[in-house]
Parts: sequence; C-alpha cells; structure tokens
Amino acid sequence: MDYIDKYKKNYRKAFDREFSEPEDKKISEEFVAKARKDIQWGKDNGLIQEMCMEDYIKTQTRLKGTVTDKIRKTVIASSGLIPEQLLADYYGLSVCTISKIKKAHRESLAS
Repeated sequence: MDYIDKYKKNYRKAFDREFSEPEDKKISEEFVAKARKDIQWGKDNGLIQEMCMEDYIKTQTRLKGTVTDKIRKTVIASSGLIPEQLLADYYGLSVCTISKIKKAHRESLAS
C-alpha cells in the first residue's frame, strides 16, 4: 500500500509542474493499475464485496427511531452505567441521539 503515499507525493509534484513532463501522465496510470490489482485481491479473498445500487442505498439509509418517555427515562437513569453504544443498539437509535438525551439532562440539572 506504499504506492498510495508515493502517488500522493508524485501527483503533488506533477500538479505543481502543471503536468508538463511526459512521466506525469504515467503517474495516474501506475496508481490505477496497482489499485486495481489490490481491489481484485480483496474480492478474491472475500474482503471486498460488490453490491448493486439498491444494496448501497439500503446500507446508507438509517431508520429514524422514535424516543419515547420510557426510553428517555431509561437512558437518563442508566447514565454512566450502560455504554451509549449498547443503549443505541438495544433501542435502535443512533449513539448521537443517546448522547443528546444525556447532554440535555445534564444541562437541565445545571440550570
């Protein structure tokens, strides 16, 4: 994977030269050839999986969970005892939502 760092360094030099030299055109070709080889190796070894557009959209879409009073009370009561990730997974919420509930509770206690 050293070729990524070399590519960035060489590409920066070529960019500064405004791609005026003949070897500047080969920089991207060399990177793509090596990257393609690594990607194919990842696919062959099961590390990279191809997916269709519908599958990709499903992985990027998150369901919006609703926070009931019972969930809010449980999150506040378990503050400091149960990790936010576990609460988020259990209730189907994001960790950010759990953090916001805890933060709002702390702020209400402070004021």
